[in-house]
Amino acid sequence: MGLDAQWWRRFNDPSLDAMVLEALHHNRDLAVSMARVEQAAAAAGISRAALAPVPFIDGTAGEMWSSTRIAGAPPKGFEKSRNHDLYLGAAWELDFWGKYRNAHLGDRAKWLASEADLAGARLLVAATAAKSYFDLLNFTFQVDVAERTVLQRLQALDMQKNSEEIGFSSRADLLRAQSEVESARYNLALSRMGLDAAQSSLLVLLGRSPAEIMRKNSTASGNVLNSLPTVPVLPDGVPSALLTRRPDLRSAEQALRAAYFDVGVVRADYFPQISLTGKTGWAAEEAGDLSLGGSSSWNYGLSLRLPLDFWTTRFRELMTEARCRESVAQYEKAVQSAFRDVRNALIRQTLLADASAALERQIADLTEAVDKADDRYRNGYSNFLDVLDADRELFAAQLSWAQTRAQQLQATVDVCVALGGGWEADASTPAQVPNVVEHDLSVGGAE
Repeated sequence: MGLDAQWWRRFNDPSLDAMVLEALHHNRDLAVSMARVEQAAAAAGISRAALAPVPFIDGTAGEMWSSTRIAGAPPKGFEKSRNHDLYLGAAWELDFWGKYRNAHLGDRAKWLASEADLAGARLLVAATAAKSYFDLLNFTFQVDVAERTVLQRLQALDMQKNSEEIGFSSRADLLRAQSEVESARYNLALSRMGLDAAQSSLLVLLGRSPAEIMRKNSTASGNVLNSLPTVPVLPDGVPSALLTRRPDLRSAEQALRAAYFDVGVVRADYFPQISLTGKTGWAAEEAGDLSLGGSSSWNYGLSLRLPLDFWTTRFRELMTEARCRESVAQYEKAVQSAFRDVRNALIRQTLLADASAALERQIADLTEAVDKADDRYRNGYSNFLDVLDADRELFAAQLSWAQTRAQQLQATVDVCVALGGGWEADASTPAQVPNVVEHDLSVGGAE
C-alpha cells in the first residue's frame, strides 16, 4: 500500500478535481516553497563544488619606476621595469577530516527537507481547497432548503391570515406562523453568511476574481443533495509504515540528518587545514614576449593552518550537538503526532458517518410525519401547531444533515492528510525509513 499523489480524485467529483488542481497552480504559498527548494538545491551545489579543486586564471601587467637616489638603486638605464604574466592554476583544500563532505551532505539533507516541506504545502493547499468546496456544497444546500422553507412558511402564513379572518383559527396560531417565518429567515441569513465565507476561502486559493466565482456558483444547476461527493471507503488495516511518507516526517528526518552532519563540520576544525596551490603559465617583461621560448613559468605551494582557539570550536561543537538532540526530539514528536492525527481522523470520520446515517433516517421519518400532519390538519383532525412542529423539526434535521455530511467529508480529507496523501491499495509496500535517531553522535562526519 502506497501514497496517492492525487488523493482527492477518490471523491469522484470533477468539480472538486478542477478546483484542487487550480488551487495548486495559483497558490502563492506554493510559489514561495518552490523558491525555497531552488535555494536549497543551489546551496547543495555550492557545497558540492567545495569538494573539488577551484580553477582560476591569473594575469597581471605592471610597470615600476625606481629612484636612482636611494641606497642600492639600480644602475643607470634600469630605473624602469615592466612585467607581464598569465597563469592557469588551481587551489584545493584537502578534505582529510570530512569537513566539506559533511557540509555537502548536510546541505543535501536540507534540500530534501525543503522538498518535503513543498509536498506538505501542496497537501495542505489541496486539503484546504477540498474542505472549502465541501463547505460550499453544505451551505449551498442549506441556502436552498432555507429559501424553500421561507416560501412554504409564507404560504402557510397567508393561509393562517385567511383562517383568522373567518374565525377558523386563533390569533395565537397566526403569531406562531409569523414566528416560524422569521426563524426560517434567520437561518437563511446564517446559511448565506457561511456560503459567502466558503466562496471567499476558495477565491483566495484559486486566485480568481470574486465576480467570476460568484457567477459560476450562483448559476450552478442540479440538486445539491444529489451532487454531494461520495465518501471514499477507508481500507482495513492501514500499515503504520505508510506514515513514514508523510511530508512532515520526511522533513523532520532530513532536518535531523542535517544537524548530524553539522556536528562533523564543526569537529573538523580541531584538525589542521591542508591546502595545495599550483599554477603554470608565462612571464615576460613585454606582453609580446609571452609566446616566445623561455617565457614559461610555474610554481606550486603547500600550506598548513591550525587555529589554536580550541575553546571556540568546543563551544560550537556543544551548540551543534544540542541542535542535534533538539532535532531528535522534534522527529520523535512528529512521529507521535502522526499516529495521533491518524487515530483522531479515523475515529472522527467513523462517528460522523454514523451521525450522518442517523440524520438521513430521521429526515425520512420527519418527511413522512410532515405529510401526515398536513393531511390531518387539512381534514380537521389536528391543529396548525402540529404541522409547524413537524415542519420545524424537519427543517432543523435537514440543516444538521448538511453540516454533518460536510464534516464527514472533511474528516475523510483529514484521514488522507494524516496518511500523507491518501493510499493506493495496489502499490508495493513502502520501504522502511532509516532510523537516523540511532546514529552514534560521538563521531561526526559521513561514513
